Amino acid sequence: MAAPALAGDVVHAAVRHRVLTDYVRHFNEHRPHQNLKQCPPLREPGTVIDLNAPVHRGRVLGGVINEYRRAA
Repeated sequence: MAAPALAGDVVHAAVRHRVLTDYVRHFNEHRPHQNLKQCPPLREPGTVIDLNAPVHRGRVLGGVINEYRRAA
């Protein structure tokens, strides 16, 4: 009986890894940080954003988190 429980643990571990990986990417690449003047930690400082470009929404974690970006 241990085999099905072990298989379930492997699946849950894979799901946890995916959730944490997606959240860490969101946290470091998109989420604004107050200490960085509302910029994400891994931004490119010389990037100029056209404020008239349309906004596109990206879904993270199945839509639990939404990321909004200007189209290039």
